[in-house]
Amino acid sequence: RSADIPRSPGSALKPFLYGLAMDRGLITPKSVLFDIPRDYGGFKPANYEGKYGGLVTAEDALARSLNIPAVGLESSLESMGNDGLEFWIKQAGCIGRGRGQLEPGLSVVLGAYPMTVEEMVRIYAALANGGRMRSLRFFEQDGTEPERGKELLSPEASYMISEMLAKVQRTDIPASWEFSPTLGKVAFKTGTSFGHRDAWCVGYNPDYTIGVWLGNADNAGSPVLVGHDTAAPVVINLFDALTRSNDSWFQKPPGVRTRKICALSGQSAGDDCKDVVADMFIPGVSDNHDCQVHRRVWIRKKDGKEVCRYCMTGKPEEYYSKIFEIWPPDVTRYLRSHGKKFQSIPLHNPDCPSFYSRFTPHITSPQSQGKYEVQKGIPLESQRVTLSVQAGPDVEEVYWFVNGRLIGQGKPDKLFFWRPQQGKWDISVVDSRGRADKVGILVFDKKD
Repeated sequence: RSADIPRSPGSALKPFLYGLAMDRGLITPKSVLFDIPRDYGGFKPANYEGKYGGLVTAEDALARSLNIPAVGLESSLESMGNDGLEFWIKQAGCIGRGRGQLEPGLSVVLGAYPMTVEEMVRIYAALANGGRMRSLRFFEQDGTEPERGKELLSPEASYMISEMLAKVQRTDIPASWEFSPTLGKVAFKTGTSFGHRDAWCVGYNPDYTIGVWLGNADNAGSPVLVGHDTAAPVVINLFDALTRSNDSWFQKPPGVRTRKICALSGQSAGDDCKDVVADMFIPGVSDNHDCQVHRRVWIRKKDGKEVCRYCMTGKPEEYYSKIFEIWPPDVTRYLRSHGKKFQSIPLHNPDCPSFYSRFTPHITSPQSQGKYEVQKGIPLESQRVTLSVQAGPDVEEVYWFVNGRLIGQGKPDKLFFWRPQQGKWDISVVDSRGRADKVGILVFDKKD
């Protein structure tokens, strides 16, 4: 049966990656992700169109099926432990069929783990069922009671993903279903495999889940096999026929709330955020730290030096405040290279009693307790770990150490690359002011 043959799903698994990231508190629909060049030990993902978007929201990244933000999310999930998309797929029972020896790594989000049409429909039907996966029912009345099923995602994450997928531009109307009262609302996602061998689309609403795969029996590629252009119209036409007289949609779970976030950073709005927008979130799960991008800095009028509460000893009228944007170093480099101008925070008052304790460096890569697997088939000299740091504005140079051995030094916004070996490693950085940060990582070969 053609519906039972594993094939590359392309980008069609991305909604579940985003759902996982929501349940781990990493993102909400309007969280800002970074669509910039990234290097993961020699693996450099690229978007389908070969372009970068810079700062993009999670809902926009999913709707446009951008590869780089998706790989970044997968990398973040994997660094939290064996809890990435591949692990989730296997927990959903999509195993066997010659897939036991696969090691897709970060490429799992790009279609490196084959799936059957039945498996794809089953996990998408779980989104329509509040995150619970049940056995497929091919007929409206089959004489059996629906089972409770296995929870793959929370009801809250499932609802938010459904709302995001319902905003994808349809093939039958210009922009939004609301302007066509005879067409029902539907969530759908497409996928196109490498080499244009497979074109996918799976769509769903509260009543139906429909999956379509198009391809050649001999697995030959064809330029016409593009999910959005060929498979999506079939799914949408079927839903149009099914929903003309019965348009239904999901009720928002009580666990989904709305909050104000910073329109620039996508983080919970702080007192210094000028533009705010509404965003859905899961209380107690979603990251609720105030915006870390906008930073209010107090400046001494007489010499333009930054001051803090330890050294603001003069009269209030001797100081003024200003808001600065602070992004991770690699994001700052990208934005600057594309024309964005940044104002640097002034040097801190050198007479401040806490001068040397401020602006402690923060290692942004690798992540603390990160696990890095040596990839088979890639030369070891091409597999490198990126070293980056968020340093204070008063820092001229940083020094990188691995297990106490100096491996490089340079400007704080310069990226360093370390060729890993198997084992446990302490990665530390010391800035030119003597302040330091340290993380521990594990490098392993999966065969061990």
